[in-house]
Amino acid sequence: MTRGPGTLAEPGPRALVLGVEHPRGVAVVRSLGRRGIRVVGVERDPNARGLGSRYLQQIVMVGDGDAGTLSALEAQPATPGDLLIPTNDHFLSLVSRHWTRLARRFTLTVPPWDVLEPLMDKPSCYRLAREAARPAPSCPAMRASWTPSWPRSISAVSGTS
Repeated sequence: MTRGPGTLAEPGPRALVLGVEHPRGVAVVRSLGRRGIRVVGVERDPNARGLGSRYLQQIVMVGDGDAGTLSALEAQPATPGDLLIPTNDHFLSLVSRHWTRLARRFTLTVPPWDVLEPLMDKPSCYRLAREAARPAPSCPAMRASWTPSWPRSISAVSGTS
């Protein structure tokens, strides 16, 4: 979908905002659009609130899988300086895991996966924070043999075993 003439900025690099379903994504779209930057919304949810923004020049709908999203991104016209801005964990992980591939065509706002993965994993992130003498919440380790007690409680209440 492409918006009509008169609402677009001058040709130049675009911002591809990945994930406009959350107010955070909508805020990114609005902030960039108000500054005259051409914005493309990339989304999985056809009902995402940001898809109705007047600041979107184009909407690219993608599926849940990485392959389809990567293909859709790579099918975009190559404009030097185009920027990928993931606004949720799904797209953040996708861009980071495929950093080398996407960096050939886009300016990326996230680090490669070997840098990001320990930060996305809460126990690893908290451990890194403690090692750097920064405050961090405790994160108890889960035992592989742990099972929740609630299935037994539900069985007792419902009279099933």
